[in-house]
Amino acid sequence: MKNRKDEKQVTAEKETTKDYTQWEDRSNAERLKSINTYYKMIIAKSIGEKKSFWNKSMSSKEIDNTIPYNASTGKPYNGIASLVLRAAKEINGYEDSNFITMRQANLKHGTLKFQINEKGEKEYVRGVKVTHMVNHEYVNKLDSHGKPLMREVKDKEGNITQEPVKEKVFLKEPKLETITLYHVSQFDNLDQSQLKQRDLESLKQRRELEKDRPRDFRSNLDFLELGKAVTQDLNNFLTSQYKGIDYQKIQHQSLKHIRQNERTQEQGRSL
Repeated sequence: MKNRKDEKQVTAEKETTKDYTQWEDRSNAERLKSINTYYKMIIAKSIGEKKSFWNKSMSSKEIDNTIPYNASTGKPYNGIASLVLRAAKEINGYEDSNFITMRQANLKHGTLKFQINEKGEKEYVRGVKVTHMVNHEYVNKLDSHGKPLMREVKDKEGNITQEPVKEKVFLKEPKLETITLYHVSQFDNLDQSQLKQRDLESLKQRRELEKDRPRDFRSNLDFLELGKAVTQDLNNFLTSQYKGIDYQKIQHQSLKHIRQNERTQEQGRSL
């Protein structure tokens, strides 16, 4: 009996391995499905730990003052990326919503911190993945014989080493990629003087452009499959953030009431 169970387990593991596709080999649709599952897990964890930021009403000023942003550029994140970063802030108890990439932090002398995992092993702290589209990549530049061109560079100790010369190649179609963001508190020795404050100018400009357009911008996060009530709250929060209006936990109000509230606040802001 035990051998049969072992055989079934081995067979299941083989099937799982066979069905798994490396990220590099996935289509944009497959990548999007994977990252959406990842986003759903973060939001679900926020719900499970009772740290759902959308469960309380927020003024437009409070929304702006807490919107996640890149601490290297000062620019705020938008769309679903801003939601999962807000959730990460609440889950981990970060004081502010300033995030940064590994490369940006390294250029400011930051080194990523370690943590001890559940197995008692030492590992790097984890960040939050967000998506972006890329239309080019860098590949090794080849000589007339098809071999990589090399150039001499100095390493940190001043030693001369060689590295391949890269060239920019445009893709036939854009590719969905991810980049990991870390909270600034996850780095040691980060030069705080080089970090920027939240800059809402670009967000305000976009709101002004959208204000007079006839279309009614409304988020649609149904693909996360988080349930009707949660999805509606997140949609309304994202719409409030996009338009710069107050957010109220209004999942039981009618669509007519929601739009009337938005128009009233937008008219007041334009006076």
